[in-house]
Amino acid sequence: MEALDKLLFDIFGKGILGKTMTVLSTLILIILLVAIFYVAVKVFIRLVSSRAKSSTIKAVTKYLKLRKLPEKASALITFFLLNSLSDRFFSFDKFISTVSTYSMVILFMVIASTILDIVNDIYSLKEVSKRRPIKGPLQIVKILIFTVMGIILIAMVLNQNPIVLISGIGTFTAILSIVFKDALLGLVAGVQITSDNLIQIDDCLIIPSLGVEGAVKDISLVTVKIKAFDNTIISIPAYTFMSVPFHNMHYTIKDCERQVKKIISIDVNSVRAVDEFEASEIIRKYNSAFEGHPIESGLTNLYYYRTYLEAKLNSDPHIKENFNIICKSTESKGSGLIVEIYATTDISNYEEYCNYGSQILESAIASMKYFDLKPYQSMVSK
Repeated sequence: MEALDKLLFDIFGKGILGKTMTVLSTLILIILLVAIFYVAVKVFIRLVSSRAKSSTIKAVTKYLKLRKLPEKASALITFFLLNSLSDRFFSFDKFISTVSTYSMVILFMVIASTILDIVNDIYSLKEVSKRRPIKGPLQIVKILIFTVMGIILIAMVLNQNPIVLISGIGTFTAILSIVFKDALLGLVAGVQITSDNLIQIDDCLIIPSLGVEGAVKDISLVTVKIKAFDNTIISIPAYTFMSVPFHNMHYTIKDCERQVKKIISIDVNSVRAVDEFEASEIIRKYNSAFEGHPIESGLTNLYYYRTYLEAKLNSDPHIKENFNIICKSTESKGSGLIVEIYATTDISNYEEYCNYGSQILESAIASMKYFDLKPYQSMVSK
């Protein structure tokens, strides 16, 4: 640099022109060095990506490019060189040094945040990420980095010792805890959700009080994003899961064990006793359904109807074995006689499950006429 300065001053003199050429030469040198660094890093990433056999290494190079880390690192080096060579800008040296120092602190925070994002991106590709997402803990690390670097930046602007600012942060924290109460509650809840493994990515959740049904797509420190079945995204505060009851269908879907519950209202006036001849005719017609059942007089047509439904469900290939199938009648106030149907199916897909449950209900209603039963006019189904 001294040799370059001597050459420029010999050619242009030590006046304004010579100093201007010195500044220009410094800027050109910085641009040249940063460009060499940027191109070298991009070429290196491309070579590693093309020759790597490990999927993890390929993922790292992919997200390095997507998150634009080379560009951010090049910007950091630019300001580092400006700060190192600030004395070559003569009367602007203090200004250049101050601006470049502040910029380096800010860029350090940005790069640290980007690296944490890349770690989360790569971790999300692994199956364990659905059970143990690390987005929340990484966001805590981001907050700590931003807090520390923010204090350092403010101390630099005020020309104060960072320790002095930290000593007065207690009162400031008390104010923040009041103003950002919801955010802090979400912070605590987000940590608890992750540590206790309450919900996982792709879990199917039902929150009755909010009328929300859908699959979990993102678990962050403060919010949980759910993709509803109409393809809308619903953001719910994390602390909601600590205060509101919700249904998690994780094991239901994982084990392919989903309960079907259907309710039918039957007109009480259509329920009657069946004599021995009618009973024998029913058993003859639906022999497989009543195998082992005695022919008795005094039983109602509703009894034979429930027995028929149980047998039909038992023969269904989508009904899980070793799970109770129950068709029971219960009292109801003002809506006929209730028949409740319970069974467990191996269908976990929500759309298929809804369609299958509808078929059971429709078939049960259509079968009433075979037993001389009539539905109640204001029939309730679930």
